[in-house]
Amino acid sequence: MAPSPRRTQLRRHQTGFQRARSGFTLIEMLIAVTLVLLMMVLFAEIFGLAGESMTLQQAIADGDQQVRSFTTVLRADLQKRTMRTAVPFDPVEDPDYAGVPFADRQGYFYLSLNDPDNAGDNLLQFTVRSTILDENGDETPYYGKSTGLVQRTDMTGAAVTVNATNNIGRNPQQPEHDDGELATNFTASSSAAEVCYYLRGGRLYRRLVLIRNPLTVSGTNSAEPRLTWDSAGNQPIPTPIQLLRHYPQSPGVPVQTNGGAYLKYDPSSGSGTSDSDDYWNDFDNGAYLSRILDPGGSGNLVPDGARLSGVGMLDNARTLTATEAPSLAVTTGPNSLIRTTRFGFDQANGISREFSHADPSAAGFAFLGRFTLEEMSHLDFNFPQNPSTSANVGGTGNPLSYIDYPAAVDSGPIPDGTVDDFTGGNRRGQDLLLSNVHGFEIEVWDDRLGRFVQPGHSQTTAGGAFGDYHQARNLHFINGQLQVPGDPTAWNVGQSARWGYRIFDTWHPQNDLDGSAATTNDRLPPYRAMTFYPPTNPNGPYASRGIWQPETQYNRGDIVFPVSDPTQGPNGSPKPHDFSFYYLCVESGVSPPDEDVNRNGVMDPGEDTNGNSILDGEPGWPTVNRATFYGRREDQNQNGTLDPGEDFNGNGTLDGEPHWIALRNVRPLRAIRVRVRFYHESSARMRQVSIVHSLTDENPF
Repeated sequence: MAPSPRRTQLRRHQTGFQRARSGFTLIEMLIAVTLVLLMMVLFAEIFGLAGESMTLQQAIADGDQQVRSFTTVLRADLQKRTMRTAVPFDPVEDPDYAGVPFADRQGYFYLSLNDPDNAGDNLLQFTVRSTILDENGDETPYYGKSTGLVQRTDMTGAAVTVNATNNIGRNPQQPEHDDGELATNFTASSSAAEVCYYLRGGRLYRRLVLIRNPLTVSGTNSAEPRLTWDSAGNQPIPTPIQLLRHYPQSPGVPVQTNGGAYLKYDPSSGSGTSDSDDYWNDFDNGAYLSRILDPGGSGNLVPDGARLSGVGMLDNARTLTATEAPSLAVTTGPNSLIRTTRFGFDQANGISREFSHADPSAAGFAFLGRFTLEEMSHLDFNFPQNPSTSANVGGTGNPLSYIDYPAAVDSGPIPDGTVDDFTGGNRRGQDLLLSNVHGFEIEVWDDRLGRFVQPGHSQTTAGGAFGDYHQARNLHFINGQLQVPGDPTAWNVGQSARWGYRIFDTWHPQNDLDGSAATTNDRLPPYRAMTFYPPTNPNGPYASRGIWQPETQYNRGDIVFPVSDPTQGPNGSPKPHDFSFYYLCVESGVSPPDEDVNRNGVMDPGEDTNGNSILDGEPGWPTVNRATFYGRREDQNQNGTLDPGEDFNGNGTLDGEPHWIALRNVRPLRAIRVRVRFYHESSARMRQVSIVHSLTDENPF
């Protein structure tokens, strides 16, 4: 039966309705697009955050790597320091009886903190040796640049035309061969070096200067580069001659320089050699200016080229003379015959060249620290082989001298932290350790205060006692020898006074700031920390009975120092003590009379005041830590009675002399703290790293 019209119409209506509902409405589409966009934004945000996080983490890791590099380098240097026990030297110390052995005190350790309100003018400088394995077992030597030196003339004075590499090979007593390589590789090495850290122009520098330890010795063990083979004669030279000298070493021996310039291997030149006097462009070996009496007979000292520092100069136990290589630790005055050879110090007066001007109040006064490799490799620097030839800032001669170079200027519309005279040297950036540095601060551990401080501080203990590195304990200040940067005559003048308290230096027994044997107060180091300060110190003693006295009752626990009368030594000679030991009474008694009136060590008529036929006097103080000196006891037969012959001191009482134990009085610098603040560009963050390093075998941290 056919469907009814109504049913047909209903089906058509439903079919049309279904056909109309087969797509999305505009509202549905808008909602869908919105959701998709929202999801895309969320995904983009997530990916962006993840990318930023990865970039930040990478930047932080890069910053951490910079921190690790800095801390690794600094710690390695400190672990290899030659001054194992940082006790400054006293001028009367005897190497055989020193309170702290000289063997543990080689080279030097120097801190200069300068302006107390400036975190950018600190200088740390010390000597290192890779063979010291106490804290670090790495024996890798230190490396630096070296140039092969070539023979200029034969022993008759005739010019020599030689193959440069063959000539260098036949003359191995020069730094180029110190690394053990037979081939000419422009590299020298040594087990010893001077190293210094300083901040300038936002850049932290580590300057390393080799102390030569020659592997090849021919005719002498000198650190000097020497000619050992005569090319013309094709035979060894019996007495090798120095390649850097300006004047003949002996009559008839030709020099190997021309106007002070040496002949070096230069493969870029047509002949394979070239003349040079640009010492720091060619070598990384520490050197100083050699002076000799004028061969022309004027009687004056004249410059004679560079002399290299050798490992023997680390020894502070030698008695120095004006004719031999001095010690690296020496910082002498202008009139002394023994000149300083420390890197960065003016050997004419012993002043450390750390600033642009000698006077802190001068216009343009700025911290230099040390000359950089860029500056010292400049073609005009020349020193110490020849005087500097640049005069743009009004100076010539020795750039380390405030007199020769009174102002090392860093001018221009945008100062770049480089001295104008020596901008653009060939070795720019080779000594750069860290960039974008905002602060480089050094502090020392003060035992008496129990905290890190700056030398020259004004802090006291809870009881009001001065710390070991309090400004009032600065021995230069106490003795009127307070130095300010660059000017040894400006003692304690106005604003300059605050600069002079802030140096720690291990010094040298033969230091003499004014070159006069009559004054000994200027031979003392800036600071020499002690457990008990002697009565001569205005801030001591503490719990001390002072200087030993004859015929005095001493009880257990009393502390004394040896007699230090400068006129009371044998035969009237000085009898000074460095107070490196104090003596603790461990058995009570009465000290003997001091009978040797004329100090000749012999009992003369009238000196035996107690009639015991013994020349009584001050104990023979031991100089070994915890060694005991036993005084005589009168009750020899131990019967408790004063028997005939037992009254040694003639006082009619049965008594005895005190027993003493020697205890080390000087205290080393136990630790330093180094803090560096720098801006890390990748992470756009300031970073700070602090390093605490012990300078003794007993680490208190």
